[in-house]
Amino acid sequence: MKMPEKLEKAFNDQVTMELASANAYLQMSSYLSQENFEERPHADLFLEFILDRRGVVTISEVAAPKADFTSALNAFETALAQEEAVTAAIHDLYRMASELGDLSSFPFLQDFISEQNEEEAMGDHRRASPACGRRVRASVHARQRVGRPRRVTTEAKGSGLRMVDAGYPPELLFERLRSLRFTPGEYAVFGSGPMAARGLLDEVNDKGIVRGDTWQRVKDLGTIVSKEGDAIVDLGNGLTFGRSWAYGDVDIDKLIDEAEVIGGLAFVRLSAVTDFKRIAGRPKDREHPRILEAAGLA
Repeated sequence: MKMPEKLEKAFNDQVTMELASANAYLQMSSYLSQENFEERPHADLFLEFILDRRGVVTISEVAAPKADFTSALNAFETALAQEEAVTAAIHDLYRMASELGDLSSFPFLQDFISEQNEEEAMGDHRRASPACGRRVRASVHARQRVGRPRRVTTEAKGSGLRMVDAGYPPELLFERLRSLRFTPGEYAVFGSGPMAARGLLDEVNDKGIVRGDTWQRVKDLGTIVSKEGDAIVDLGNGLTFGRSWAYGDVDIDKLIDEAEVIGGLAFVRLSAVTDFKRIAGRPKDREHPRILEAAGLA
């Protein structure tokens, strides 16, 4: 499907921004007497995506990077500011894709969003260290990573159901859910989503339950990742949906009927989330009930 013209221009602007970022890291690597920390591969990925969507690549003039660093710490603060600007630009692309209904851009952009979150967190940690000095090189070097965020396929204990795990910012993930416009009363977000909707988690991958005609829509939009038992459908961006639940004796219809609406989306009640977490017993599932108890929500 061809990319909307407005979105194509925004993607081209991002290519230019990634090239500017590559130049900034090259300048920084020179100051730190370190190898080149390339950002160029990210620009290449955006460029290839534009071409894959039958768009036209148009690269604008790339401004010269800052060169007058006063210290290694100053260089790294400059790098962090660059990362924050890149993150903001990618968020804007995601919002524009959502407004234009361009679902094909979501998985591509969401991978970059997750990577930017990791890099900014790393940048804040290094900047705050009083012993930063030239150890900043190690952190800047990490920016060479070309790959997208790692997605781990796991098997739900004793069920044979394969699910995709990846951490995503809740606000953007929920925005993606709203764009799907599922029929009210035919779905609910389960897993860790109900906790994220209440501001208790910074990253989440949502597993939802569906019924009725929405199940067919889910299958049309996504990819079936398991055919053992009832199918699980991966919609990308950390979203998987099914008509059953892998843990415990769960009444799907009851969970959907009693779901709470938060921000226009349906979420399974926290009492059911707590029960599921305790049954699942994975490391994160053991931690999440403690978070709910500390918040007085268990």
